[in-house]
Amino acid sequence: MNRRPWRSVRTATIAAAWLGGIAALAGCEPSAEGVRQQAVSAMNQGVKLAQQQKYKEAVDQLKEALRLNPRLAEAHYHLASVYEAARKPTRAIEEYTEAIRIKPDYADAFNERANVYYALGDLDRAIADFTAVVSLEPDAADAYYNRGCVHLHRGNVDMAIADLGEVLRIDPNDVEAYRARAEAYQAKGDTQSAHADLARAQELHAASNRRGD
Repeated sequence: MNRRPWRSVRTATIAAAWLGGIAALAGCEPSAEGVRQQAVSAMNQGVKLAQQQKYKEAVDQLKEALRLNPRLAEAHYHLASVYEAARKPTRAIEEYTEAIRIKPDYADAFNERANVYYALGDLDRAIADFTAVVSLEPDAADAYYNRGCVHLHRGNVDMAIADLGEVLRIDPNDVEAYRARAEAYQAKGDTQSAHADLARAQELHAASNRRGD
């Protein structure tokens, strides 16, 4: 859910090529580190534009970042996020996939791609990606919660209960996890456990309201 262009000295004209050679001799050729920094700067600018919902401009900046550094996994991730916000799920999946190819332990990219798959109704791939997240980050409560909800949607109530139990292991005060697990218990026919979870959810919600959370 970051850049500025560097003007290359390479051109098609002899005169420009000659001037580029002079610039290189004079120490004006950008270093590899300088190009990487410009890519990050362009990426950051793209993220800011996306936050302002200026998606076209954000895409341009993020693509510039990737022109400068095609292996900048974070730029692929943010570009995917922009495509997702712009309701272009296929493009979003492509960019999340590229981010993961470059950085195989990119848990956030797996998580966001799972959300896109879920929105598209591709539940098998959504579950696979949420599973990748919890493999990389065993305490990723949101991924357990999301995978549990997908299992519940598919009618796999025991798997849903197990995942939602993991959420509550990580955060015993997660109201939504209690509510979702209550729904799973109800689907299983375990009304006693369902009522217990709902009561706990109501208790936590009331306590939160008293604190003004």
